[in-house]
Amino acid sequence: MKKLLLITTILSFIFMDSFSQGCPNGEINISRQSQVDSFPVLYPGCIYIKGDVIISSGLDITNLNGLSQIKQITGHLLINFNPVLTSLYGLHSLTSVGKYLEMNNNDALKDLKSLNSLGSVGTYLRISDNFLLKNLEGLNNIGTIGTDLRVFSNQQLTNISALNGIEKIPGNLVIENNNTLRNLEGLKILSACH
Repeated sequence: MKKLLLITTILSFIFMDSFSQGCPNGEINISRQSQVDSFPVLYPGCIYIKGDVIISSGLDITNLNGLSQIKQITGHLLINFNPVLTSLYGLHSLTSVGKYLEMNNNDALKDLKSLNSLGSVGTYLRISDNFLLKNLEGLNNIGTIGTDLRVFSNQQLTNISALNGIEKIPGNLVIENNNTLRNLEGLKILSACH
């Protein structure tokens, strides 16, 4: 049984490595719509990114459609200061983020529905200062977070019930300054907050 598990693990790494070979090396920084659009052309086989993805200060980024082939990111995913980005569609195939996931200061972001394939975040999850975000629907399938959950200063946020799949938060839980949030429904099944 141990040999079978070892062989399966090795084959899994070989499989993932073969899909990461078509990916750019190191940190991926995206700050223009043209970079999003050209990603599948430049990296057609890239589904497994070894490293970080930063989608930041994209004054003209309106969609993430060009990233739709990405399934896993071993590093962190940072999506911040994208004032005209309304949706995260394009990240709908993403199943895991190895380190942290941050979505901050995206003034036009209305929903997170496109993250519905995401099952785990390696360290912390932070959602803050997204002015139009009304709920966290799309995060329903997240079962594990490595450390902290921080949801703050989302002025239109009315509920967090989509977090009902998270059973344990080993680190800090911070939910504050969400002016329209009236209850913490969705956190009722947490077995541990430290």
